[in-house]
Amino acid sequence: MFIKKLVDRRVPQILGSYFIGATTLIFFIDWLVVKYEFSEYYTSLALFGLICIIPSVIILAYFHGAPGKDEWTKVEKFGIPINIVFIAAALYFGYTFNYFEEVPPDHSKVYDSFLVNIKSTQQYIDNYKKTPAFDEVSTFVDSIYPITNSRLTEIQGFVYAKLRQEFIHHDIDINFAETSKEKEMLNELISMDYIFYLLGLEDSLSKKKTNNIEPLYFEILDYFNKKHNTHIDFILNIDVMEAIPSLKGKILMIDTHENTTVVGFRYVSTSGYTDDDGERLLFFESVRNNIYDVSHIEDDDIKDPIFESLSNNIKDFSFGEYIGVINSILDTDLVTIKLNKPELIRGTQLINLSREYLFQEKNIEATLKNYTADYKTIHNFFTQHPESIENYYTELDLDSLDYGGKSNLLNWYKIEIDSLEENYQNIVNEYQNQKYEEVIGFGKTEFRYYLKILTVQDSIATAKVTGKLFPFTQPQIGDKINIK
Repeated sequence: MFIKKLVDRRVPQILGSYFIGATTLIFFIDWLVVKYEFSEYYTSLALFGLICIIPSVIILAYFHGAPGKDEWTKVEKFGIPINIVFIAAALYFGYTFNYFEEVPPDHSKVYDSFLVNIKSTQQYIDNYKKTPAFDEVSTFVDSIYPITNSRLTEIQGFVYAKLRQEFIHHDIDINFAETSKEKEMLNELISMDYIFYLLGLEDSLSKKKTNNIEPLYFEILDYFNKKHNTHIDFILNIDVMEAIPSLKGKILMIDTHENTTVVGFRYVSTSGYTDDDGERLLFFESVRNNIYDVSHIEDDDIKDPIFESLSNNIKDFSFGEYIGVINSILDTDLVTIKLNKPELIRGTQLINLSREYLFQEKNIEATLKNYTADYKTIHNFFTQHPESIENYYTELDLDSLDYGGKSNLLNWYKIEIDSLEENYQNIVNEYQNQKYEEVIGFGKTEFRYYLKILTVQDSIATAKVTGKLFPFTQPQIGDKINIK
């Protein structure tokens, strides 16, 4: 009888229509989140509101679902306002205490917060000239000096903006000096070369000069940690300098233009940590860069190499060698990825840099066959589509002389294939006789492809292949995936 009454009042029909409409709205909001990379907070918020308003929908359906005019009852007059007040209160406290958002990561447990600084100072140059590192290059330069303030500002503006853009969707916090005081503070940072120089001095002098190094870095870390309410994992410092090459340097560069200057940079990262005894210590990592900007070459620009250096180091620190591996193929362009970094979000752009081949005794024959077959696939494709060779060099930013030059690429592949086939048994025997290392790895960048995360659940991401370097590329289980 009660069920018949509900049907007469059209409660099931109204609830069914509500369910269809609510589901459509949720799918639409979810589409907006994926398409425009909004926060998943909006989907959770909409779902919460649509579920909580159901009591009011049931009340209205029951008392006003039947044909004809109905009077407002006490149940409606009190029930619906109470329902709305409850939703408003839940939304208020949920927003205040972040119940609808994911718990923010503990910055002290992951590498996701960086302080980036690019500088060019006379103090760095003076210190650099005292080090053995400068002795190695002193015969190749007539003079070395800081770049102009205007060029430094240009480099900083370009690199800082591109870093923000690069990591805007990756929950990575990148900080920079914003005031004159902060810039002066970071200008005091010193290089690894100079630290080694100080440590090499006589004990008494070395101790006196190095006593202020750790307090300086700890002061900087504490200042920016407090300012941004975070835990700075690494200070990434770039020192830029300009030099006039000597005749010997010009000969080495194969460049004898007059009035030539070159701009180069050095990178060092610094991390503070506390050991098991509670002592606060520093860890340094330095990289020498062989990239420089030659003044008379118009398309030479040091800004991009500096950005690439910083970006690659941030990715290495935050994501490791790779962020996950392909663990299943759902369709030709749809895969799942087992993530090492499960905090990645939908919309994240990914890349498989190359197909890898690990040669070891237990799988040498199968790997060698696959390796040779892939060479043949590449060779056949370029034979049929020679116009793609130009794209290959452009996409991978190859030098025109790599692989013996563009015109020689097909011949180079053919020689490699013939060599692999002719020496097949010798290679297998030498692995089995352990004349090679236990594992040797190679990669083919020709099989590069790009992906975009669609969903993430329990460290498994579903991703769509959005592009390929060449059409013969297909994802394989075990492919290593990284942030694009």
